[in-house]
Amino acid sequence: IHCENCNSCTGCEDCNQCTDCLFCEECTGCSNCFGCYGLKHKEFHFFNEQLNPKEYQKRLEDIRGSHRLLIAAKKKAQEHFKTFPHRAAVVIHSEDSTGNYLTECRNVQHGYLYEKGHDLRYAYIGLDVKDGMDLSCYGWGELNYEVGSSLENHSAAFLSSVINCNNSYLCFVCQNADHLFGCIGLQRKKYCILNKQYSKEEYEELVPKIIEHMAETGEWGQFLPTTLSPWGYNETAASEYFPLSREETLKRGWKWKEDDPKEFMKQKYPIPDRIDDVQDDIVDAVLTCEETGRNYRITKQEFAFYRRREIPIPRKHPHRRHLERLSLQNPWQVWARKCEKCRKEIRTTYAPDRPEIVYCEQCYLAEVY
Repeated sequence: IHCENCNSCTGCEDCNQCTDCLFCEECTGCSNCFGCYGLKHKEFHFFNEQLNPKEYQKRLEDIRGSHRLLIAAKKKAQEHFKTFPHRAAVVIHSEDSTGNYLTECRNVQHGYLYEKGHDLRYAYIGLDVKDGMDLSCYGWGELNYEVGSSLENHSAAFLSSVINCNNSYLCFVCQNADHLFGCIGLQRKKYCILNKQYSKEEYEELVPKIIEHMAETGEWGQFLPTTLSPWGYNETAASEYFPLSREETLKRGWKWKEDDPKEFMKQKYPIPDRIDDVQDDIVDAVLTCEETGRNYRITKQEFAFYRRREIPIPRKHPHRRHLERLSLQNPWQVWARKCEKCRKEIRTTYAPDRPEIVYCEQCYLAEVY
């Protein structure tokens, strides 16, 4: 998670230019390290302890390939990391910005995973966007409000899956168009309302009247209602970051995809603890998630990868593993907290009641370099 230029690494987080590392966090330029935190240009470290290459390989061989031992080592690493100071937020070459994983940003408040954002509020996952609010998965735009999964729009609002559409509102899956209102699936069009073509004069006369009416009925000023979504809330990425129970979802009038009983068959195939003991016929077996009971399978390519990397067969459904990876990153929320070293007020994605030791940027850099 949040690793860059790493090779042959497993279970690492916030690492850069590392090779052959397992369950490491905040490491840079390291190789052959296991369960380490905050190391710079080191090798053959085991839970931050320096070993010679032979000792390191011996300890690694005892764990690698075993599901039971690897899970235990992973839990130990998570507890080990809590003993080290953590960076309040990853905000690099940025000014007057709050959030996490911001690079070259200016005046971005509550921004997450953003690069080259200027004058934004509540912006999630994007690149090179200026003057906007409530944006997600968006790039190369300006003057936007409530836009998601889109690119290169100017002076637009309430869009989803829209590319290069300017002066447009309440649109879905449109491309290379201008002056659209309430349209879906249009390309290379201008002056359309609800997919109907109008003249420039008609469009400019009608749209203000529609907006005025929607404002009176309380419909204007918000993104397309969730009730229009063809998907259940639990099928969407929104549920991964803002989880709701089935009851909470239905109470809001939103859809929920019910479980299919056929996807919850009992597992008959016994999975050996070590990957070396797993036979080829596992690719024909129906496996059951040990946590949710949902079925999943192992493909031939996946099995070959596990063997090559000496990774034990996962006991959980792929989606469950995906959610566990997401849970390792901090929430998309900012809290006020004091630096544990200098006691300065900081803004961080670590909630005040969390056990991690959190430092301000200056104290953190002084500690690790």
